[in-house]
Formats: sequence, C-alpha cells, structure tokens
Amino acid sequence: MLQLSPKWADFFRTQPETGMGYHIVTVILRDGRRYPRTVVTGGSIGSIAGEAGIPFAEDEIAEFVVTHDKTGLHQVPRNEVLVVLDPDFGDRLRSAWRGQPIWITMSPANAPVVRALWASVPKPTGITGFKHQADVPAEDRLIAELSTIDLHHGPYSSETPYTVLRVVGVCLSDRVRIALSEFGFSRFQERSDGFVANRSDEEARRIRC
Repeated sequence: MLQLSPKWADFFRTQPETGMGYHIVTVILRDGRRYPRTVVTGGSIGSIAGEAGIPFAEDEIAEFVVTHDKTGLHQVPRNEVLVVLDPDFGDRLRSAWRGQPIWITMSPANAPVVRALWASVPKPTGITGFKHQADVPAEDRLIAELSTIDLHHGPYSSETPYTVLRVVGVCLSDRVRIALSEFGFSRFQERSDGFVANRSDEEARRIRC
C-alpha cells in the first residue's frame, strides 16, 4: 500500500467513484511508465493489477486517469484465503477483496466496511467476520481460527482446497509456523503487513483427524 499525500485529495473528490469508496485508475509516471487497473481507496494506492506491490514512490507520479477498468481485478485468486487480523484494515478491504474467501476481525474500523460489502453484493461475498478481541494477541486469534478456516476451505468442504493462506496483521513467528505446519504449510514469505503461507496440492487434499 502507498499512502498518498493530501495534494491528491481534491482530484479524487471531484471524480466519480468506481464503487463505494474507491477509484480504479491508470497511474502515469514522470518517466512515461503507465500502471492501469490501479485501485485507490481511502487516500492510498491499495493494489495494482499484475503487481505484487507498489513499484514506485509518490514523487514519481505525474497524474492519475480515472478509468473504472475492472478487467481482471475481480478474478478469484487460485485457492487463496486471506485472513485479516489488522484492526485498522478498514477501507483497504474494498481493494483487497477480489472474490476470494476472506476472514476478517470485526473491529470498529473493519466492521462497517464488511457490512457495506455484504449489503452491496447481491450474493454471498465469501467475506466472513469473526469476533474482535482487542485484549487477545492477534497471533493467538489467528491460531484459534485455523481449524475453522481449514474446515470451510480445506478438503472437508472443497474439491479444490486452498493452498495459499495470506495473513495481514500477524508476524510470522516460530509459533505461527508450527501451527500452520500442522495443516501442511511448509513455504513461507514474510511481508511488511504479515506473511503468505503455501502448501502443496497433496497436503491441501490430505484429511487430518
């Protein structure tokens, strides 16, 4: 995510929204590079189609062109589940949700956005909210939810069980690694906002007692 300075606020305020609380734009950089299908929400660049992160700094931006081009943005990532423990994730959920299953803590900042998405989509969204416990460490809450997540998206409930677990708001500690290894996850990548865990198709299909 790239937080934009207030100088862009007037521009986005005068542009029609692509959806509730967000714009889809093309970013044009000073050197001529262009990044189409970029999602801007809450004064931040949340995601760019085809990019793992934000490959430029704000001072490289020449202009934004609002396009509303959703091509490819709402394709469901193959066998991925996103778990959000960040209590301040808020409006970032709008750009993070691409149709994949999401489990998110219902904090005061997150709950209104979750409910707005539930109300705006006339079918099950795949977004599941779970009780926010501010006095319980996020690591403990993640570990407590793993069995339920695996029950809903693992071999018990799906012919194509999830192989990727992306977690926001929890660091990849040894304790978390051990807990995930019990579900067959063996490859991990730390990120600035959390981590990604991967397991093989064989491990994903394995029935665990």
